[in-house]
Amino acid sequence: PAPATSETNLGTPRYLHTATVLDDGRVLVTGGVNRNVVIRDVESYDSATNTWSRMEEMGNPRAFHSATMLKDGTVLIAGGSSAGADQFVASSELFDPSSGAWTSAPEISVPRGSHTATRLSDGRVMIAGGVGGDGVPTDIVEIYDPSTRAWRRGANMVQARGDHDTVLLADGRVLAIAGSGADRASTATAE
Repeated sequence: PAPATSETNLGTPRYLHTATVLDDGRVLVTGGVNRNVVIRDVESYDSATNTWSRMEEMGNPRAFHSATMLKDGTVLIAGGSSAGADQFVASSELFDPSSGAWTSAPEISVPRGSHTATRLSDGRVMIAGGVGGDGVPTDIVEIYDPSTRAWRRGANMVQARGDHDTVLLADGRVLAIAGSGADRASTATAE
């Protein structure tokens, strides 16, 4: 096997961030936690030049959030924690890679983090579950429509779950897998 290559480091250490591959091949890294502080920092990685670049900061500090590439190439950031593990926000924002600018997007109805975001085959984005401000997982589903720039409620999941995973199946359905349930214990359920 080929030896591993060493890449340059980010400008800001972080964890609980997101990483999204943009249409032009760069990787957008947003938010996270640095030294126990939730941050707004944004960086991009260019594999062609093996370099990191600082980008305009997000409007809000975020960790435990989601980042989803939309069909038009913009990135939707939703929810997350602004300060601590149980201080979640309902705000969302959009990143435009062509201008490097952030704009506010409508709020989700329930502040949450540790949720999933799945881009559906028609281009809408479904966020499912997550953990709310009370530290308890939720079963609430919301769907963002880029054409109307609005969120609407979807059918609730059968089971409240956070820290789970979702995948888009070939037939257009979304599979929610495991996570933590209402009692915060791990679950083996799927729906």
